[in-house]
Amino acid sequence: MTYGTNEYYEKYSRAIEAGEVEADPSTIRRDNAGALELILAATGASSEEEALAMFAPGRPQVGKERGESPSIRARVPQQLKDSIALLAERQGKKESEIVRLAVAEYVKAHAA
Repeated sequence: MTYGTNEYYEKYSRAIEAGEVEADPSTIRRDNAGALELILAATGASSEEEALAMFAPGRPQVGKERGESPSIRARVPQQLKDSIALLAERQGKKESEIVRLAVAEYVKAHAA
């Protein structure tokens, strides 16, 4: 088994979960510098800022514009919920996307 392969990590993970592996206290790092060192090595970044820029925190923004994407909650009859779920499945979209599109069409059609 080759170090660094999925097979290696799967076997090692099972051994850890089974309590068959003890941590070497000399390798345990509890400081932020150790964490930063690992993150820089994993990302190939040369600074903390560069590493952070590689990741977008939280959920992705809705739509093309940046900024806040507020949510609206509404109750609907079960039949409508089922219809939305079926439509989303058929179109390969999420239910929230179907609802966003429907609301946008309604607002556009009824704007004064």
